[in-house]
Amino acid sequence: LNNPACGGPTPTDASHIVAVKHNGGYGNCGDWVHLHYNGKMVAAKIVDYCASCEFGHFDASKSVFSALAPLDQGVINGIHFKLITKH
Repeated sequence: LNNPACGGPTPTDASHIVAVKHNGGYGNCGDWVHLHYNGKMVAAKIVDYCASCEFGHFDASKSVFSALAPLDQGVINGIHFKLITKH
């Protein structure tokens, strides 16, 4: 995520950030999303867009992913999400 589309500093693995589909995805730059999976929840800021993402797909940093499941799981299916729009 060098040079995130939304601007700002380059995120690190520890950043609570996600990328979403551009134009028709879920959320926009600066919005926050609460991701829920298997009784766990994490909040992440939308800072970038991903070409391969579909609606409801989030490309998450390692810290966001690992808050929900082990990194070696690779993909989380059946996640619930709630958008918290910026004001």
